[in-house]
Amino acid sequence: MASLRGHSVTFSEERVSDAIRKAGVYFGYEKLKDLQVQVISGIIFGQDVFAVLPTGFGKSLCYACLPLVFDLLYKPSQPSIVCVVTPLTAIIEDQVSSLSSKGLATGSVTGNMTSNMLDRIKTGKCQLLFFNPEMLLQQSIWRCLLQSKEYKSRLQALVIDEAHTVIKWGETFRQSLKNLGEIRSLLQEDVKCLALTATATKALRVKVSELIGLVKPLVIAVSPCKQNMMYAVSKFNTIEETFAPVLKGIKTQRTSFPRMIIYSRRYDECNKLYLYFRSALEDGFTEPPDAPDLCRFRLVDKFTSCIVKSVKSQIIEYFGKDSCLRIVIATVAFGMGLDCPDVRQVIHLGASDNIEGYIQETGRCGRDGKPCLALLLLSNYMNHYREKSMLEYQSNTTHCRRDMLFQDADEYTHVDMGSKCLCCDVCTKSCDCGSCVQKHGICNFTFLDTKL
Repeated sequence: MASLRGHSVTFSEERVSDAIRKAGVYFGYEKLKDLQVQVISGIIFGQDVFAVLPTGFGKSLCYACLPLVFDLLYKPSQPSIVCVVTPLTAIIEDQVSSLSSKGLATGSVTGNMTSNMLDRIKTGKCQLLFFNPEMLLQQSIWRCLLQSKEYKSRLQALVIDEAHTVIKWGETFRQSLKNLGEIRSLLQEDVKCLALTATATKALRVKVSELIGLVKPLVIAVSPCKQNMMYAVSKFNTIEETFAPVLKGIKTQRTSFPRMIIYSRRYDECNKLYLYFRSALEDGFTEPPDAPDLCRFRLVDKFTSCIVKSVKSQIIEYFGKDSCLRIVIATVAFGMGLDCPDVRQVIHLGASDNIEGYIQETGRCGRDGKPCLALLLLSNYMNHYREKSMLEYQSNTTHCRRDMLFQDADEYTHVDMGSKCLCCDVCTKSCDCGSCVQKHGICNFTFLDTKL
């Protein structure tokens, strides 16, 4: 039975399920996924919840439905409020824009609020309120807001989105993330917390739960392993030599070229790679070739912290819809929360710092379920910062890469891909299917030569 604090009435599972169904219909979904229903139900029934759901699964719909479900069940005199803490401003802006367009009263606490937004937040006009963690933790006005009479009576849940960053970023350059447990301590004891991420090993999940103060959380986890993805590692020589197949493909296929994200930890490398394509494509850098050099016409673009905010927003917009943009060269800041189902290849120029990060970044590929490739190009740069498991993955030549990546993930068991050549470059060596691309001599696991 579910009961809301301040209310003695309780509801059956059937009544809660019906409210969740109606909330889903409000957002255009006739039926939510079973695990989305479980996540929402867990909070409604008074549990903390830690949900590990794959990239593209629809995690944001879980917290978007929460205030509507509370209101459908309890019909309070004032609408319920749910607060969401997420580390990237781009995600906040995208969610506020998307959910507001569907009629949900949504607001955000970031560094560039309008006076109108500030008034709406202070008077409790936003049912779904997004916070940048630094603003929430470092400015007393927001702590006081959460403890105000208005919010004490109406705040029903706290959501920590991209929860893996609490550890991965919180212990390095975003220390506010590591201190989010302080916010939990300010709230009423019966305000439940939902942690969401696409990637977390069991050990990481336990550590994050402790830091943000989850109490005996209901764990809802799906293995992040995607059966439509092939994994490979290859040697990186020079930009010109290694990326020649990509250049050839973008020149000939233009806007038909399969979408690709190329990640590099180094800003200078991102710039060099971007300039390589820009110079080599010449007038063909845009579509049509004589178009102005603006985001909406480029075939290739770059996304780093040095890019101005307005351009970042445009890149996210154009990469998430039918547009000219085919390749984005980026640091890891690009892709988190991105809704782009048709990315066919994710290329890493140098490994991620850890396995969780690599799974998270490659997970932005193949959301539509169609075949895709995750290719790691070996680079010794910053190897001393990488965790042992990542170093073992990139040097491995004998073990299934899929097993190495997901062995510590919840709900993972070895996947029978049918043909070993559909799994990874290591498994392909022992493939005997008789029809794999390697036996036809057209696959050396480099970009366009892989016929997926």
